[in-house]
Amino acid sequence: PIVFFSLLGLTLAAPTEMESASDYMGTIKELFEYSDATPACKKETDRMKECFKTIVEEFNQTSETTTLPSKAEVFKSLVEVREALRCTGEVTCSKSKLSKYLVETAVYAVEHMYGGGFECLNEHNLQMSMVGCMLMTIPREDLMNFSVDKISEHIKPIGRCVAKAQKCGKEAQLEFLKGTMAFAEITEVSLKLAHAVRSQDKSFVETFDKKFNSWEFDNV
Repeated sequence: PIVFFSLLGLTLAAPTEMESASDYMGTIKELFEYSDATPACKKETDRMKECFKTIVEEFNQTSETTTLPSKAEVFKSLVEVREALRCTGEVTCSKSKLSKYLVETAVYAVEHMYGGGFECLNEHNLQMSMVGCMLMTIPREDLMNFSVDKISEHIKPIGRCVAKAQKCGKEAQLEFLKGTMAFAEITEVSLKLAHAVRSQDKSFVETFDKKFNSWEFDNV
């Protein structure tokens, strides 16, 4: 599972308030510290914590990788993450919905980037195009005067730009684009989540009611 979250952290290295995978995991940990609205929601939170306990422990015990993991490592991690999702089952409380949505969207993204889009996955090209697309997409004033709403507007255009900049066949590029747009969604939601946690504004978490739907990314 460390591989899964390390890849997630590398992809989240966009203009967000989180600088690394550990920051992302720290935000999720803080999210779980939010008081639950009802005893039923507390029970749901505790179940989800237990299901992901091993994955989080492995992440905490392993130093972060600075390179993209191999295909074999990623698919091994995906098996464990899917098992944790099955363990979690259906959720009804907003905090659990948000957490599950982020993980399910990440699973989709990784499957497409390391599956049909694997031909496009070149770490050097990915890093260079990320920087170039950010500079081309985000106005200087938006970077200088950081605003969650403003930066969020640019996340998906950056993701599309990055996918199109990769050197690979058309079919592979389409699959890679699907994965990239899913990661852009994660980045956008995580940016808003990090801002909510750090500003102690619980409304974003308490009103979250979105479910993962692959159709959203299948039709990019």
